[in-house]
Amino acid sequence: SLGFLFLLNFFWLIFAFYSRRFFQMSGTQNVTNLKAFLALIIALINLVIIAKNLLSILFFYNCLIVVCHFFGVKFLHKKQTRFSNFFTFLLYLESVFFFLAIVATYKFTGQIDFKLGGIISENIASAKYVFLLVMYLIGLFLSVLVPFYLIYRDINLDLITIYGLFFLA
Repeated sequence: SLGFLFLLNFFWLIFAFYSRRFFQMSGTQNVTNLKAFLALIIALINLVIIAKNLLSILFFYNCLIVVCHFFGVKFLHKKQTRFSNFFTFLLYLESVFFFLAIVATYKFTGQIDFKLGGIISENIASAKYVFLLVMYLIGLFLSVLVPFYLIYRDINLDLITIYGLFFLA
């Protein structure tokens, strides 16, 4: 976690120093809004990384999903309400599967706090391991669908910075 936190904040510093010039060169509009959304995205990702248990990860991840929803609505979906509804459905369905996976983890193990040996003990049946793996992978699979959904749309190359920030989130 600390390595990923260091890497994320290193990229944040590089972006903070070079973003003004990059936005001027690309002619991007709403630079202040982009920087505000990026600051929220980075802050929430940092909170997800340093979380001490699964519930706090779920809470901060849901906050990140809400920010991504407003980010997508503001910058990516101007006149396409059908795509916007599908995008919102994918985001919140992912959150539901993560919630169900956390509930199942608590039911099977009796804990949600991270500890040195891991959350899941070795005396749990392999069927429960597989069930938890499938629940977490379904949530991750839905998050994989979101970039494919954006890639197969009409992409405006002027919005490439916005797509980059969205993929970071």
